[in-house]
Amino acid sequence: MIPLLAALAVTAAAPKPVAPAQSDFVLFVRSPRTGLPGLCAFLEEAGAYAPSLRPHALGTSLGSLLGADMLDTEALEQAGADVDSPVTLSFSRNGSLLCFETKGDTAQKRMEATLAGAGKREVRKHLGAKLVGSATGRVWRAGYASKGTRTCVSSGATDARPALEAAAAGMGKTSIATLKAFRAATASLSGPVVGFFSFGGVTGGFELEAAQSQLGLRGLALFDRPLLDKPREADPLAGLHAPAAVTLFASLSKQALSDKSGTAAKAMGFLVANACARCEARTSTELLDALRPHLFGSVALVAPRVDPSSIGSALSQYFLFPHTYLLSLEKAEAAGAALTAFAKKLEAAGVEVSTEKNLGEGPHLAVKLGDRQVFTGIAGSVLYLSNERATRDLSLAALKAAAPSLAPHALSLRLDGPLASSALRRVSILDAPKSRELAALFALGVEAGALLRAAGIVTGHAQPEGKGARFEIGFELKR
Repeated sequence: MIPLLAALAVTAAAPKPVAPAQSDFVLFVRSPRTGLPGLCAFLEEAGAYAPSLRPHALGTSLGSLLGADMLDTEALEQAGADVDSPVTLSFSRNGSLLCFETKGDTAQKRMEATLAGAGKREVRKHLGAKLVGSATGRVWRAGYASKGTRTCVSSGATDARPALEAAAAGMGKTSIATLKAFRAATASLSGPVVGFFSFGGVTGGFELEAAQSQLGLRGLALFDRPLLDKPREADPLAGLHAPAAVTLFASLSKQALSDKSGTAAKAMGFLVANACARCEARTSTELLDALRPHLFGSVALVAPRVDPSSIGSALSQYFLFPHTYLLSLEKAEAAGAALTAFAKKLEAAGVEVSTEKNLGEGPHLAVKLGDRQVFTGIAGSVLYLSNERATRDLSLAALKAAAPSLAPHALSLRLDGPLASSALRRVSILDAPKSRELAALFALGVEAGALLRAAGIVTGHAQPEGKGARFEIGFELKR
């Protein structure tokens, strides 16, 4: 009984994040005094390659309202923050919030001084918290919420007031720490810096381990149903190593393979709808239903580069990233027959379908999609679908060199930093104005290209755990 009471007491006393329950992403530093040194050491090293990651630049941006570097323990202490209590950065549809504990009234005075020159001062009460903002018309450009020693600040949003009202709720009974999903995702994490995310029905938690040149991330992702399964013996995709910017392998669960509303079904529906205007909606479903009994269970993705020339053409976003999906098969001959029958249906509906030669036993098909082609077929015991011929050939060459084996992990990710950097460099400043996607990729290449090269090979992996997956990813910067 005594050990149980002691454990409950420790749990109750453990520092908890202050963030609204509807937050999509939360980063939680348990104690700036102990949690920031390692993180700042890594950011200082990373900042040599990507200047915006330098801790002083990030810290002063986060602490603009407080007038302090939020990543500098000494500056935080001088600004009136309690550096032995949690600091939480959260993001939601209302904007971002930075929450921390204060000592005395120094922090409040500094924030009031910052707000004084930014607009009309307004004060409100909400859920027991005091909200102070600098208003222009009806919009709060910046402000803070305080309740006892807890303070949350918001700036940079279109209107800071909704975020501050959410912060007031986060200081009470509707904090994210009260959510069952948050507790399930983070209960096993003990690192000095902990994160939580909730996107598209997937929730998860992770902890960061940072040193001067190393960054590691490990955690737990939770799904509505099991997504991954244990790797299988003699998997034709287990040994796949392609010279590509991104390579991904996953051993899928039976539930994921049989999901008629999952990602694969939506992707196939999209392709058929765009390739065949005369095809019925159930056409893509019929193909997937015919293929599912023959699937072995694993899937791989090979994405070597970026293709800026796709912008301006039909389905440009789909063709922007050349890629190949590969699915392992138990019965390749039966899957080939199903694919051939489907191709005949497309031809009967007026879709241009041709046979690709010199690829060995197949079938190997090219299907007209907009003003380009997609390529699909059977290679050995693998079904492939690619949106570019060169990427297909690269993927099939890597597949031919891979011996069937047992994969070490249910999911493996390999990001080749130098190749990813080269891929981003294909987007020039002349490409940037053509689309938002190219503008974003150009900016990413400018800002993170050198960092990707220094990171070398970034690897990650995951293993199934209940309905979720325990994951780990990390890399080391090398000069």
